[in-house]
Amino acid sequence: MNKKNETIKKTLFIALHRDQAIRMILQTELFNILNQCSWLSIVILSPYSKDKIFGKTFYADNVKFEHLKTDKIEELKRSSLLYRLMHTVRLFTYRESKKMISRKAQLREYELNSSGPKISFFGRIYNHAIPVISNILAKSKFLRKKWFWLEGKIFADNSNAELFNYYKPDWMIISSIGYGYDAHLIWQAEKVKTKILSIIQSWDNTTTKGYGGLPNSVVAWSKMMRNELIEYLDIPENRIFVGGVPHWDEYFLKKREDVEKNIFIKKHNLSKERKIIYFPTSSIKMFRKNVDVIKHVVEAIHQGKITTPAQLLVRLHPNYYDNKRKWKHAYQKEFSEIDAIVRNYPELIRVDEKHFKNVSELIIDTTQNKYLMCNLRYSDVMINCYSTQAIEAAIFDLPIINMSFGWYKNTDIPNSILSESEHYGRVIRTGGILDANNYDKLIEGINFYLQNPTYHQAQRRKIVEQEFPENRGCSGTAVGNHIIKIFSFEN
Repeated sequence: MNKKNETIKKTLFIALHRDQAIRMILQTELFNILNQCSWLSIVILSPYSKDKIFGKTFYADNVKFEHLKTDKIEELKRSSLLYRLMHTVRLFTYRESKKMISRKAQLREYELNSSGPKISFFGRIYNHAIPVISNILAKSKFLRKKWFWLEGKIFADNSNAELFNYYKPDWMIISSIGYGYDAHLIWQAEKVKTKILSIIQSWDNTTTKGYGGLPNSVVAWSKMMRNELIEYLDIPENRIFVGGVPHWDEYFLKKREDVEKNIFIKKHNLSKERKIIYFPTSSIKMFRKNVDVIKHVVEAIHQGKITTPAQLLVRLHPNYYDNKRKWKHAYQKEFSEIDAIVRNYPELIRVDEKHFKNVSELIIDTTQNKYLMCNLRYSDVMINCYSTQAIEAAIFDLPIINMSFGWYKNTDIPNSILSESEHYGRVIRTGGILDANNYDKLIEGINFYLQNPTYHQAQRRKIVEQEFPENRGCSGTAVGNHIIKIFSFEN
């Protein structure tokens, strides 16, 4: 560690242990604005900080890189029953949480995972206690705050304490209000009186990731997200800034489509004579039918059930490249199955990003934003399962089909329950998304949109107006200036 320059007035930690957060912060105008402040010393904390490509990609004169240790949490989950209890309770805790559809599905998943003949009598009592305690906390803001405080008092991970004690940062940016390892970063920051600025990384985080801490400032995507932060998570309105979505800024800038489309077609070895059906897969934990969908669509093209000449472009979820996850073997199995489909139908399917060896290579490659945008811009219809990419597709007026068949994760609840969830339900209600509750409806929907691409166009515009009305094309600038304003105000 290099001691910070004494002439620098403020030190900022940016904690990046999620791939989406790296894209949202480092690969946008937000980071450029922070870099321009000569009085700001930036320290990036990340598990990828030792990667030479990572350091080279995001190098700047006022930026240092330090390794963020997160391994201890997995050890805690395995070894401490009390930690699992406190952590799991918090995941299910919101204000007035009994009314939340998202929470209902999460609780049912937990119930089924925690039942069965192998569960001991004590284990059944423990599992029953989770929703009971959560329901009690839902009724009291005081108890919710105390629960978060107590969890930190007992279990705060001090693995990174040396960094906090050395730099004594004035502020730290995290990508949630206390989900996952961010809670431990909050607890550590409080010990050295570091203030917290949270930039929410995804549209569902305020209704699916549970209760967290109380950051000094929170950046929300939209007014609706702001309302969820207030209503469900006890964040005061005067601490919330509605900044938009920095990593979507590029979507609203004019591009030379003729040149870019030729590059896009060549990169994926696509046919100019076939329409493009785009399928950004979900994680296996969320949706167990990725391979089945790929096989079914490709066979429908081959058999002429999809009547317009078409090809399938598959974008694999980043988790497919993460060799450290407990789902590693399941992802490797699906890789093999997808490879077999590609070999059997080489003219009808292309897999985006297949050349990456692991998730770190994927997220560090700054060209991925460009090609993700091209996937949305040049495809003819998108199929997905309750993905954020539905909003992104609407920005590009790309027809959207949502697959509501199957089961929610590994529960006995139909996947369609997510159509009523707080975040996706309001998008469904715009009428801008075609629902497919079985494979026949999926093929029917693909045929319909390939023949009628402008259908539901007004409803897709409504999705964009509803979900992303703020700072289009300049969110990174707005959020960056907001952060600088906060820091400058303290000088």
